[in-house]
Amino acid sequence: MKLLDIFTYVFEELPIGVLSFLGEDYLPKSEVIEIAAAGEGGLYFILNRDNEMARDIIRRKEISFVTYKDGLSLRGTEFINIKGVVKRSDESWDLVKKLNPELSDSYKDEQNQKMVFLFFIHEGEGTIKKKKERAEAFAFGQPKGESYIYEVNNRCVRCMDCVQVCPVDAIKPLGARVSINQNLCVHCSACYKTCAFSAIDRS
Repeated sequence: MKLLDIFTYVFEELPIGVLSFLGEDYLPKSEVIEIAAAGEGGLYFILNRDNEMARDIIRRKEISFVTYKDGLSLRGTEFINIKGVVKRSDESWDLVKKLNPELSDSYKDEQNQKMVFLFFIHEGEGTIKKKKERAEAFAFGQPKGESYIYEVNNRCVRCMDCVQVCPVDAIKPLGARVSINQNLCVHCSACYKTCAFSAIDRS
């Protein structure tokens, strides 16, 4: 899929999701957000200025965004996850209102706009999966590394080392092996690097 098609799909079909990041105290924090608009280079979202997490995001910049629908069965789920970089984009209101005309009434003047922060996810990598299609990795902006899909193979002995290092609890025991929840995976490669049995493939 082309990047604009991916961003448009998120905005139109999967706009509400969980934004996660490390706070100033290095503890994980999360916030439910709604994507406000999709542009050529990324996704826009809005947070109130009195939201303490908004100020943490400004300082930390690196985030993950996960959204899915149609239940938790990976076979039927549509999802997207993004590990990316955010910046304030208050100068982009005219463009955002053009991309999403429904915002024009709520943010028609500077007074309304000054009550919120407009953010832009402008750089990163992720995975998208549409129903009945295979998951597809993508990257945009200037990502820090290649984006891979990680899957457990039959060499897994369920030692649980990967479970312990996963920063988002995306890996759980499943029968004689473990399973990676692609809805939650942020492609950090910690499991792949930790596994002593070469039981995790990346593609």
